[in-house]
Amino acid sequence: MTAAVYGSSYGLTNKDIEEFTGFTYTDMMDNGAVMTQLEWETFCADYVEVIAQIVHRYCNVPTFDPTQPEAQIIELRNGKGATDDSVWPNTYYQSDKEYYLREMYYTGTIDGVTYAAIVVEEDTAGKSAIPAWTTRVVRSASAGGDYEVVTRRELTSINFGNNVPGQGVYNVRFTYYTGYAPTSKPYRDIRFQVLRVFKNLILAKKGVQSIATIFAQGTRDYSQLPNQYSEAQILSHMEESVLKRYKRYPIAGGPFTD
Repeated sequence: MTAAVYGSSYGLTNKDIEEFTGFTYTDMMDNGAVMTQLEWETFCADYVEVIAQIVHRYCNVPTFDPTQPEAQIIELRNGKGATDDSVWPNTYYQSDKEYYLREMYYTGTIDGVTYAAIVVEEDTAGKSAIPAWTTRVVRSASAGGDYEVVTRRELTSINFGNNVPGQGVYNVRFTYYTGYAPTSKPYRDIRFQVLRVFKNLILAKKGVQSIATIFAQGTRDYSQLPNQYSEAQILSHMEESVLKRYKRYPIAGGPFTD
C-alpha cells in the first residue's frame, strides 16, 4: 500500500496557529525568557500532535487524517463460517458473509499520493501450521470477485459472495486507511476544532506566565490574571459539542467484535 510522507496532523503549522490565534513567538516564554522563532515552531509542531491525540481519543478514533501513520489500520477478525452447516451445501446467512469495519474507511489520492483500497485476506492454514494469507479479490465492473465494499453513512461493510471465510480465530485480515479527505467539510471542521483547542492551550500557558510575572515583580494584585481559562478547559465543552458528531461508539457484542 502506498504510504505518504508524514507531516503534522491536518497540515497545521505555526503560521496557521498565528493566523487563527493572533499570537506569535514574541508572546510566549520558555524558561523565563521570550521564545525564539525556532522554539515557537518546535512548540507548535509538538503540541499540534498532542492536541490531535486528545481530539482523537475523545472521538474514539486513531485519527481523522489519512496522511498520518496511525491511519493505516490492520484489523484481524474471526471467520464466521456457515451458521447452518448441518446439511450440504452449507447455508450461509447474510450475517455470515458480512463484516463491518471498525474504523471509517478512506481510499483516494492526496497530494499525488495514492491511499490504496482495502486489502482482504484469509489465513487458510490451521493454527498449528504456518500462516497462509490468501488475498481475496474485489468484485468490479470488469470482473467478478469474492466480495464487495459497501459504505453507507460512514459505515463500511465487506460483503462476501464467493470464498466466504471459514470459521476460525483471527483468520480474516483487513488492511486499509481511515480518515476524511482533506477537501471534505468534516476534515476542515475537525481541523478547525484542533486550532480552537490549541488556542485554549495558549491561553492557559499565558495564564501561567502571568502568575510567574506577578510573583517575580512582587505585586499582590491578582485581578489581571486571565482566570477564565484553566488547564481543565483545554478541551472545553465548546469543542466537545462539535466533536460529538464525529465520535464513534464501540458496541460490545455487536458486528465489530467477532
